[in-house]
Amino acid sequence: MWRILIKTGIAPPGITGAEDDDKLPAAAGVGFSDVGAGHPGTDSAAFSSQVFVQWRQEFYTRMRAHLAAASAAMGCTCGLCGAPALVAFTGKRQYMELLNFGK
Repeated sequence: MWRILIKTGIAPPGITGAEDDDKLPAAAGVGFSDVGAGHPGTDSAAFSSQVFVQWRQEFYTRMRAHLAAASAAMGCTCGLCGAPALVAFTGKRQYMELLNFGK
């Protein structure tokens, strides 16, 4: 993921990898959050579908709060002025599980 962010220019010069997570919101308007907050890592196979079901509502609630806070920080009330409105996943499993396409 980091290689792609850097190569495409989404991550500005000086951003080198995960150690720069906290710099990206201000530098590039990009933020990160783990599905299972408090359970960082990339091995989604370590978690069952039932665990994703347990995490799903909290994840959606957290994303709504982040999007609302970012919009408010910009002064956006219309939702059309470029305020954040997108959540992207770095893993297919997380996407499938959270959108209820899991097994």
